[in-house]
Amino acid sequence: MTTKAFGRAKKKASKDGLLEMSEITFVGSPADLRKIAAFIVKSAAELERHGKEFGHNHLRDERDLGPWTDEGVDVIITQAQ
Repeated sequence: MTTKAFGRAKKKASKDGLLEMSEITFVGSPADLRKIAAFIVKSAAELERHGKEFGHNHLRDERDLGPWTDEGVDVIITQAQ
């Protein structure tokens, strides 16, 4: 998967270096975008099932994505604080 992500930050980085985004743009093939969408839906179901025990999921950990390149973007799903 070589999908890329771009965004516009809402404000400066937090202490841990994360940026809250006001906009995210994914650039990828229809097949890759569907894989990202399926990963988000699957992660949402796991979050509902596990509640506070849910840690986080990485798109890169999905087995059916094929080889990963450093050009691809990792999508991480976690629960709201």
